[in-house]
Amino acid sequence: MIGLIIGCVLLMAEPGGDLDAEAHIRRALQAEASGDLAERDRHLARALEENPAHPKARALLGLLADRGEWVRPEEVGRRDRQDGATAAALAEYNARRARMSNTFAAHWNLADWCERRGLKAEAIAHFTAATRLRPESEAPWKRLGYVRVGRRWMTPEQRAEQRAEEQAQAQADRRWWPRLVTWRHRLDDAASRPEALRSLDEVRDPRAVPMVWTVFGQGPPRDQAVAVRVLDHIDAPLAARALARLAVVGTIETIQEAAADRLEGRDPRAYLGLLIGWLQAPVPYRVLRPVEGPGLPGILEFDTPRAIIRRLYD
Repeated sequence: MIGLIIGCVLLMAEPGGDLDAEAHIRRALQAEASGDLAERDRHLARALEENPAHPKARALLGLLADRGEWVRPEEVGRRDRQDGATAAALAEYNARRARMSNTFAAHWNLADWCERRGLKAEAIAHFTAATRLRPESEAPWKRLGYVRVGRRWMTPEQRAEQRAEEQAQAQADRRWWPRLVTWRHRLDDAASRPEALRSLDEVRDPRAVPMVWTVFGQGPPRDQAVAVRVLDHIDAPLAARALARLAVVGTIETIQEAAADRLEGRDPRAYLGLLIGWLQAPVPYRVLRPVEGPGLPGILEFDTPRAIIRRLYD
């Protein structure tokens, strides 16, 4: 037992022993006193491994606490100078903004001025205002980091999400199209019809809805009845909208009634606007401004008997 205790004491005394942060700091001070700076830095690094927030170890490494971080003294000075420059730039910005007019050119020029002086948030605000005043101008969109996709502007992240969604749906379409077409043909044969119906009843994938509509939803009453049956098993807003379409444009009344019945229990927000739009009498309208991008909705003008109404859409 005595030998074991002595062995442990000797192990703790070795440079590589299992020391706590304070012990490593003591070793670091001893190394510094003897002029061994490499050994000092090694023990300080070990102390920070034991306790990353140890203030004494950070201070011995020549670091200062500033804004929740440990940084070199020269970095503190740089930040202070930057803060002074930023404060001066903000003061000048506020004066310029107070004098500016609400025009595309004024917002563009002030946005460019802000960007060159490191006022990023202010630059974004004025570039965005410029896109609202002249949505057809490409320059402010590009300075905001948007890319043009068709008639819309998107961030690279939004475009990537759109492409991923399009690719996922295209893969699903390629997967579901041959299956649905095969099952549709088998419905014509009395022997294979029960198995085909069982397969159709097992469809639950929301991404199958577009091909269900293509294969069954636009055909004769027999096909539309199958579409209602399949869509009834798919719990998704797109399936609800497809049922709503059949409730209005079904080729015969029984199809319309069956589709309407299947809408019970579904979230009406998924299809109610679609139904109202179909059931109302057509209202003359014109597009005053198309959708140009996120945060820039289009404008429709409706000419109703009582008033001319403008509505935003995206």
